[in-house]
Amino acid sequence: MTLHHETFPPATPQEVLAPEPVDTDAIRTEFEKSLLSEIGRFKFSERRSAKTRAAEMALHEASRIDAAYIGLYHRYCEDARQDWDRLLNHDAETVIDVLEGAYADNASEATCVDAGVEGGVRYAAVVVVFGAVDLVPERTPSVTAAGKPTTKKRNQSERNSLYVAALGSTVLATVREGFAVAPSVDEFRIIVLRKDLNAPTASDFVAPIYVAIALTEHPELVELVTTFRPVVLS
Repeated sequence: MTLHHETFPPATPQEVLAPEPVDTDAIRTEFEKSLLSEIGRFKFSERRSAKTRAAEMALHEASRIDAAYIGLYHRYCEDARQDWDRLLNHDAETVIDVLEGAYADNASEATCVDAGVEGGVRYAAVVVVFGAVDLVPERTPSVTAAGKPTTKKRNQSERNSLYVAALGSTVLATVREGFAVAPSVDEFRIIVLRKDLNAPTASDFVAPIYVAIALTEHPELVELVTTFRPVVLS
């Protein structure tokens, strides 16, 4: 129930590291080995000439490789710049891809199913899958009148309150992470599906329990944890 306290680093343009210069000496060594393998050990003049030639070949090859790497580096920099521009301009495919990547390691499954602009508002729609109320243990640690550790049973109201708080915390964390990685989004539209492994019927295995149409990045969003009310909870 503390997921909403987590902080998420804001998105930044992808950094493309400049390539290191190739090791000319290593290339020269390989050329020398190849050229000298065809010259007798006591043909000193020819071997000196071969080493000189190997050094020249190494410089030429190193220059060629460095130029190729620099070309790739500039191409990757341009790709990164375009990716960042698409994200800032709320390109739907880019926003969805970025959110999918951010949510991939979340404890509760979350997936972005849509992104776009409606009425001038740039939105992203996210589906969150959350467990049933069974996530909350029936018993909680306690102590006896004599001070000995024990457990006591939670009533249904207590379990529901804890469940709602945990769900609200998950929704808030999902939204906060989304705003961090997708700076073009003005509001998130969240649908929470409850996945109940003990559901009595197949139709109850997955059911919608919460919908929020306009979650925006404002201080009052913190109140979601205490004001959250699911549309279905049994």
